Amino acid sequence: MLIAGLGPGHLEKEDLIGSGMDPFFSDEENKEAYLLDGINHHPSNLVYKATQEWVLKKIKQETPELISSVLINILKNNNVEYEHIPIKLIWDNSSKKLLGKVVCLSTSFMWSENMINRAINWIKKNIKYDYLIVGGQYCSLKKNYLIENHKEIDFIITGDAEVSLPQLLEILKKGKLDTIVNIPNLLYKKGDKFCETYSLYEDINKYDCPKFENNHQIIPYTSMRGCPYSCKFCALRFCTPGWRYLSAERIIKDWKYYSKTNNAKHMDIYDSTFFIPFQKIKTLLKKLPSMNLTWEANSRVDTPFNKEVVKELEKANCIALYFGFESMSNKVLGYMDKKVNSNDNRKINKLFKNSEIDTMMSFIVGFPGETISEFEKTKNYLLKEHYGYYNIYVFEFEDKSMPIWEDKDKFKLQIFNDNEDKLSWKHGGESWTHSGMDSETAKKLRKVAIKEIRKSNSKAIHRSWQYDFEWPLIKSLPREKNLKIEKLIDKLVFVVKDYSNDDKKIKIKEIVQELKDLNIHIR
Repeated sequence: MLIAGLGPGHLEKEDLIGSGMDPFFSDEENKEAYLLDGINHHPSNLVYKATQEWVLKKIKQETPELISSVLINILKNNNVEYEHIPIKLIWDNSSKKLLGKVVCLSTSFMWSENMINRAINWIKKNIKYDYLIVGGQYCSLKKNYLIENHKEIDFIITGDAEVSLPQLLEILKKGKLDTIVNIPNLLYKKGDKFCETYSLYEDINKYDCPKFENNHQIIPYTSMRGCPYSCKFCALRFCTPGWRYLSAERIIKDWKYYSKTNNAKHMDIYDSTFFIPFQKIKTLLKKLPSMNLTWEANSRVDTPFNKEVVKELEKANCIALYFGFESMSNKVLGYMDKKVNSNDNRKINKLFKNSEIDTMMSFIVGFPGETISEFEKTKNYLLKEHYGYYNIYVFEFEDKSMPIWEDKDKFKLQIFNDNEDKLSWKHGGESWTHSGMDSETAKKLRKVAIKEIRKSNSKAIHRSWQYDFEWPLIKSLPREKNLKIEKLIDKLVFVVKDYSNDDKKIKIKEIVQELKDLNIHIR
């Protein structure tokens, strides 16, 4: 029995409370506030006049889930019978009586002790089983916590599972537990203690790409394991030691497979940074233009981008890049060990400004040591300079495996776990305080900043409601025009939250008129 899937919650749902897309209201309730002069001006009623298409089009097909698919492929390739239990049942606290000799729990989208506790308690309550195997990134990071706090666990896979998982399942099936020491990347019970076998880092180039059933326009993809960087807010390099990556030739082979087999049109790359080593990218940029696949990926600001590379990326069908700017304070970037500075951030934003490649920059407020005045540098940049998408996240302390915990005394960092049942990655779900500010201050700074940026910077767009809709909004239009339209819609979504009733009516009419000037009309 395989339990795997994504983590709970949606990052930006809280931002939408009180807006024209309040997640706790029905569509009809959300539309009520937009009724003026007998006409409903809600964003969902907008049409692009040139083609008579709706501007906001709900995404029809979900992207397949990668972790479950990888594990299912491992089981299928080794002729292991299985039942897949969506992990969503755990986050929804659904009651479901199940029977399974062996339960395999993936922890790859769990980032706190509360989440792993909730998952294992749900399994104990709902499944009658003989053996419990846990694996995934959280296990690699927190094996000691699991051993000390969850005696119900029988086996922990702490690294690559391609060899370990099928070998372990075969041994359990045959009852040959005396040979378990030969399995790599495994912790197993011996009496009251856990023993550890040996580590084995797989050559990921020798394994086939995950297979997906049916056609999917968007395919999730990963081309590396681990991370060579040491950012203080991220424990990925500890979760998956031994950084490895697929060759450019292998990536091309995989994408051709998905295009032919699944009728894929777009690749969504999950790597923490897709652009290293850069020589791999140079090879890809020569091959990708001939493929009818768009793609998006994460990158770093210290990637050697220039105007020529940007043009090559456009020709290679890259449509979006995601950058972790994190802060516009050099002092805070130093605390984070980002190994870049604020000017590096500015250069990247300017470089991609006139391209057809959308960019999304993420920022953190409240990182240990950051003061209100240091965050003002980030806020001022977003108010006056930023072009394109952005998001601001309140620093959240996941657990003591985060590298920043090493600096707890330096920054007088204290953590208060005020919600044992916390499941979603809420903004500042953990209460904390440090020498610069506390979590409540960080939440307020974030909220005020986003509202001010929405009103003041006509070229900066905060991502919140957009995740449910097709993107770009109007595929036949260039990036610059799409951004103008989306910015106005963003203002329209939040106008009922940002203004009083009298001002709201005036603002709605102003925004709708600006949209008309861009050939966007109310139907």
